[in-house]
Amino acid sequence: MTAQAADAPLWSDGETETLAPPEKSYSGKAAWKATEGLRIEDTEAWMLQHPTEANALLNVAHGFMGETDADRTDIRFGTIPTTRHLDPRRYGTGLAGITTHMGELRPGELVVVGAREGHGKSAWAEMMALSNARDHKVLYATLEMTPEEVRDRMLAKKLGWSLDRLEYEQMENTELYQQGKMLVSSFDLLVWQPSKKERSLAGITKRAVDVSASLLFIDYSRRIAGWKPGDAAGEIMDALSEFVRSSFITTVLIAQLNRDAAGRRPTNANFQDSGKIEQAADRCILLHRPFLGQPAKDTVCEIVVSKNRQGPCFKQHSFWGGATMSFGSMDENDEAMVQCCKHKRKKGDAE
Repeated sequence: MTAQAADAPLWSDGETETLAPPEKSYSGKAAWKATEGLRIEDTEAWMLQHPTEANALLNVAHGFMGETDADRTDIRFGTIPTTRHLDPRRYGTGLAGITTHMGELRPGELVVVGAREGHGKSAWAEMMALSNARDHKVLYATLEMTPEEVRDRMLAKKLGWSLDRLEYEQMENTELYQQGKMLVSSFDLLVWQPSKKERSLAGITKRAVDVSASLLFIDYSRRIAGWKPGDAAGEIMDALSEFVRSSFITTVLIAQLNRDAAGRRPTNANFQDSGKIEQAADRCILLHRPFLGQPAKDTVCEIVVSKNRQGPCFKQHSFWGGATMSFGSMDENDEAMVQCCKHKRKKGDAE
């Protein structure tokens, strides 16, 4: 049989004949038999131009092999579901420069934000939650601070106020305070402090599913019930990773870094309690304030994207406002002016 024109049917009515099963049981051989010996190049071109007929043809080919969906798990490339990639939801970090360079977060990703004590882990999570809650349902599970504390911190960030000023505006019940509270209250933002019985990973993830959250924030890892350094922490990370992928609920976990990260740029090796934290994460964002403890200079935060399955790893700087516990984007000129405490880095640290 000779190769047919691209627009011609593979065979005309009345010419179909029963073909013997292929000698080898694999789809390529069966498809070749079903096309009556067309060259691979001709077959591929025809399949691209006639996708409906091609799909029917492949079903015939699988029939030769006795393959049915009922008796096997279909692992062919073409049957991989595209549900996640077709999901239009995308999430940012709250800082446009970081989001642009790193890439937007997608449904079903696990993001770990790590830092030492007092470097702004919770402040970063609060910023992310606020920036996404305008368009998506966000569940912020606070395992350390009370909901009242989180509310005040978020309001202060949104209004650009210190906590002292926020307290004054609250007491006076000023118009600016009322407007700010009304604005944040309009967001699809849930702030929840689990009870002691609900602090297990199962309890937290169940609440996220029950409220149909698109984004889940857990602040922070060591407060999850059952979390212990070593195997216990690793098992929780494995379970969290599985939950995120099966539920499509993008999750941001706040994690502590160990003392080796003090005074220097952190790396993934500095995650406290378990190496599984880095392994399970799709993206790792590490925070470092090189001038912590020096109020006159403590206006800069170094942001290290140390793992990124969807794009590049890099470091950038942001402004840090201690009074408002907030981050601010830097442009190229600001970035060029940053002097980031090089004398504190140990020999061999990557630039």
